[in-house]
Amino acid sequence: MKKEWLEFAVPTLLFIIIRYILEISIRIIVELIFSLIILLSGFLISIIFPLRKSPFYAIMTEYIENKIITTFFFGNKGFDTIKKDDIIEADPLAVYIEDGVIIGIPRIEFANPINKFKIKLSKDQKSFKINFDYIAKNEGAIIKFNHSIKNNRKPNVKLRGVIKGYGPPKKYWLPTTRYTIFYATMFFICNFFIINGIKLIIMGEHPLDYIFGVPYLIIFTIASISFYRYFYYGILRPKGFKGTSPGSI
Repeated sequence: MKKEWLEFAVPTLLFIIIRYILEISIRIIVELIFSLIILLSGFLISIIFPLRKSPFYAIMTEYIENKIITTFFFGNKGFDTIKKDDIIEADPLAVYIEDGVIIGIPRIEFANPINKFKIKLSKDQKSFKINFDYIAKNEGAIIKFNHSIKNNRKPNVKLRGVIKGYGPPKKYWLPTTRYTIFYATMFFICNFFIINGIKLIIMGEHPLDYIFGVPYLIIFTIASISFYRYFYYGILRPKGFKGTSPGSI
């Protein structure tokens, strides 16, 4: 009798374990596919529906051998080409040092030669103008320059100027590779919680499931969008621009 019970119990137990493992595996695969769909959808939307003109800039400051070296990037992530005539003469594009002066001549580290980027340093050495023939989508220039600061303050470097049909270029934080990978990972993790929140609202059997499910879903959706945003900024970072950490913004 005992032997017959074991012959029945062992296969049944194995069947339950295998079925449980398969259900978990299938659920994980489905959630992973759903996360990938969300990621690809957001990425495609950001590529297919960008602003027509979308000039932006990023700044990275380093302290090397008692020298302050600032790397400045100016680019266009929109579909429409930014032309020389799009720069307002009354308010041209210029990089300003608020608490110091530029030492030497700023140098263009990277740019497409056909864009014909040019730099003009001001007489007081506190700013330099940026000129170009045009900037197409995903084009731009990396400019490096040394400068001083007063009273060991944090460097205050700003871009001023207006682009026709857009306005002042926006400042972006372009994260390093390490932070880009971190934000992509957190984006996927948030998507798993979003899926669970949807399940809680749709399949929950208790009224509290809906009450707790809605704010749960909202919180992780906002977090997912934020992480995707910074992940996308990391993709925008050009070669030759190391990127910055959150504390250096």
